Amino acid sequence: TGVYLRAIALLKAGVPVLCVDEKTGMQALSRETPDRPTRSGKPRRRDHRYKRHGTTCFIGFFHVATGKVWGRFVLSRNARTFAALVAEVCDHFPNAKTIHFVTDQLSTHWHLEVCKVVAERSALAHEPEKLKTGKQRKAYLLDATKRVIFHFTPLRGSWLDQIEIWFSILSRKLLLLESFTSITDLQTKVFEFMNHWNRSLARPFRW
Repeated sequence: TGVYLRAIALLKAGVPVLCVDEKTGMQALSRETPDRPTRSGKPRRRDHRYKRHGTTCFIGFFHVATGKVWGRFVLSRNARTFAALVAEVCDHFPNAKTIHFVTDQLSTHWHLEVCKVVAERSALAHEPEKLKTGKQRKAYLLDATKRVIFHFTPLRGSWLDQIEIWFSILSRKLLLLESFTSITDLQTKVFEFMNHWNRSLARPFRW
């Protein structure tokens, strides 16, 4: 967690710290009848019946020093997709001397595809081709001498990734309350919530 505590100071030096993870199985559910709103002494009431319009996957990035969020809905959460989004985020900070990513130890997060992106964005040539094992790839991504540095949460400790806090807020404030007519409707409302968060609610989490 030391990188969290230094995130604001690091940003002042032009070094962003970003937490990243996937929120899978996001369901587009539409309720058959409208919710009954809260009244004095009465909680909000909801019909248990719903229609399911499918699921989708969202990969989110949380900027630790500002509390702002960015992300994409993806068809697959494979290593190539994850690596492409890491590359896109790195390109958003062209002048950053160093970029830190915090993530869990899902195998796609330390795949060879990710190592290749890190090498390219750190101006290192062909090094990843030598990495044959998962242990070597993790060590390569953790190496603090590169421009792009990964930090992995402990096994069974993915809750230490701050994007998980934002995913919880998203669930409580939107996903569990709204009714969605389609996957497109769900994605639109998530982006609307994310934009509202970034404009009005974004702040660093106290750690």
